[in-house]
Parts: sequence; structure tokens; C-alpha cells
Amino acid sequence: AAKGKAQEEPQKPKIDLGGLVQLVTMGAGAPSLGEFKGMDGTKAMFELEANNFSDKDGNVKKGRYFEDGYVEDTAGDSPPSFFENLMSGGKLQREYDDRKGGR
Repeated sequence: AAKGKAQEEPQKPKIDLGGLVQLVTMGAGAPSLGEFKGMDGTKAMFELEANNFSDKDGNVKKGRYFEDGYVEDTAGDSPPSFFENLMSGGKLQREYDDRKGGR
């Protein structure tokens, strides 16, 4: 009886034509204004999705900076400026990368 019921219900497509167009456009590197929602006078209205993450309890987390105002202190060891690195022949950048564990 369960098989008959499953066969009777049509499956909804996982992506519609609008979603496919948006996916292809973004993959081609075109800027995305979001999903077109209509016109308000002479203004085009678009809707953007928020990049929200949820924790294991289902609570939406927007990120450490957004929620706590926290910015990691990196003033102690910062990379060399472009011109400092240029004048050192890349030596300062290599030293910085070695300190950070890069390469």
C-alpha cells in the first residue's frame, strides 16, 4: 500500500528554471542582484538571502563579529606592506609566511 501512495504523488523539482538561471549566471562570474521580486514604481525590487548558519540546537548564528562585535587582534604580527616587501626582494614576505606556517 505504501508503494502505491508514493507512486501517486508527483515529485517536486529540486530546482526551478529561475534557480537554474541564477546558478548558471553566478557560475559565469556575473554579479547577482538576488532574486527579482517585482517593480515598485520605477524601481526593480530584488531579494537577497542571508548567509546564516545554525548551531546544533537550530539557533541562527551570524558570526562572531556580527553578534559580539569581536575582531581578532592581529596587530602583533602583520604582513609587510607591498613596498616594504618589494624593496626587500620578497624576503620580508617569505619570513612572514614562515612565521605563520605557510608554504
